[in-house]
Amino acid sequence: NIFHKFLMEGVAGSGKTDIYIAVCRKVIEKKKRALILTPEISLIPQLFSRFESELGSGVCVYHSNMNEAERYERWLDILENKFDVIIGTRSSIFTPIDKLGVIILDEEHDPSYKEGTRVRYNTRDVAIRLGEILNIPVVMGSATPSIVTRYKAGSENDFTLIEIPVKAQSSIPLDMQVVDLKKIDRFKEDATITSKLFTAIREELEKNNKIIIFLNRRGYSNFVICNKCGSVPKCPACNLSYSYHSDSRKLVCHHCGREQDYTGICSVCGADNIFLCGTGIQRVQSKLKMRFKNTPILRMDSDITVKKKSHQEILNKFISPGGSILIGTQMVAKGLDIEDVTLVGVVNCDSMLGLPDYHMNERVYQLITQVSGRAGRKRKKGKVIIQTYNPRSSVMKNILASDYESFYRQELASRKELCYPPFSNLINIIISGKEEDRVKKDIKKLFAEISKDIVNGSSILGPAPAPFYKMNLFYRWHIMIK
Repeated sequence: NIFHKFLMEGVAGSGKTDIYIAVCRKVIEKKKRALILTPEISLIPQLFSRFESELGSGVCVYHSNMNEAERYERWLDILENKFDVIIGTRSSIFTPIDKLGVIILDEEHDPSYKEGTRVRYNTRDVAIRLGEILNIPVVMGSATPSIVTRYKAGSENDFTLIEIPVKAQSSIPLDMQVVDLKKIDRFKEDATITSKLFTAIREELEKNNKIIIFLNRRGYSNFVICNKCGSVPKCPACNLSYSYHSDSRKLVCHHCGREQDYTGICSVCGADNIFLCGTGIQRVQSKLKMRFKNTPILRMDSDITVKKKSHQEILNKFISPGGSILIGTQMVAKGLDIEDVTLVGVVNCDSMLGLPDYHMNERVYQLITQVSGRAGRKRKKGKVIIQTYNPRSSVMKNILASDYESFYRQELASRKELCYPPFSNLINIIISGKEEDRVKKDIKKLFAEISKDIVNGSSILGPAPAPFYKMNLFYRWHIMIK
């Protein structure tokens, strides 16, 4: 009956889920209920089976992959107090739970907790406000907490930081290695699956172990280009290059979802000399299938998991006995607790570092640390191979040393210097519309209005074209208030 925030900073495999279960048990003893929030639907099946085996049939799940009838039924069940523990994604924060005793946010750092369409909210902020209203504790857990949460946990009176620096079961440290992609001989080896990674995969498969390959790029190639005239097919609604998807043989825009059939012929000059540039997850899958013909090679990304229960089906195939490979985007980086995973390969993390976002170092550190934590979780020794063009970057050094504290201090100093959160709040105002001139005119008018009211200690940046200037026929300009 006390509102208090807890941040549980525990390395991957430190037993955070066991602590959540123990907390829920206490809450149920007091005749109250618990809400467990997780950022991805793919994490729910494993979490549900753990909680159900420990706490019995009073556990249910709620998420957007259920059909409307199922969600409605579950919503009524929750309203009628049929369950003690509700496990769900961000929308479950709004289910009608009576006598709620605790809110637990697993992987609190995850950007998926932020809803950016229709009703805009950050689940973490809503959970804290709800905890305040109901006078109950809010528990947040992560191996790599967000910089803002970690800062608040160390500076606010009603916030406690709990550190778990050791793994619960495995005492064998991870073997982390880096492959410098600048130094490989491209005539002798493949930059996607380098010989070092290929050899490590083969060795682990011979021992009947499992491998996770991480690449944060959907599709087969990032874009296609005509080798004769140099034209790059672009989405007419977004003016951004199409990605090629080999399974459907389509060019797909990852921003608005538009598709067109891939013919292999240039629409500008008619040549059939088309080059597929860059590497997506489908290309990695086809290369591994050529090299490991008798090994089950599974893929997990948002293109393949749209079907109901597909997450569980993929994981069931991966978990079944014998060697297998799971290739995935950030879906495979979180929460998977599979004993036989002994090798994690990161194909290329550099593309993420080039994005125009002050979070980028933090996101890369979190993603690679999280996916590395999938290896060597129990008694088997785990190995991680990271392929990068920047092995000497400060982020990479901290990842290899598993030194969150150093990374946190460096990132905090950098943000203080540039006055980014947690040392400021940012408000982004976007104006979008189909008439480009009108959008420009309106953003200038808005900027003039806001400039009158801006207070000391705040600054206003812009107006400027938004990073993705045209999306789904809408032109976008923005103003940033700091």
